[in-house]
Amino acid sequence: MRVRQATEHDVSKLVELDKEAYGAYGADARYFSRKMASFPQGILVAETDKAITGFVVFELLGENDVPEDFGAMRMTEPLTGRWAHIIAFTTETNYR
Repeated sequence: MRVRQATEHDVSKLVELDKEAYGAYGADARYFSRKMASFPQGILVAETDKAITGFVVFELLGENDVPEDFGAMRMTEPLTGRWAHIIAFTTETNYR
């Protein structure tokens, strides 16, 4: 297995994997293209024999940046420095 940064060439496979995993809730091509444009390093793909078998979408945040969906979370330790917020993680069924 190899992990690498995603490219625009990968978008159709990312959409396919996400739709297969989440149906109508899966992300579309516009979502992936927008994420790549805003932070190109934020989408990594996993490949086996040059075929994409999964991906992760993440963003880097500062210690005072808390995503909206974390609003109700109680943390016992404060965040310090930069941290990665994983937005999406999808793999082909046989790799789960």
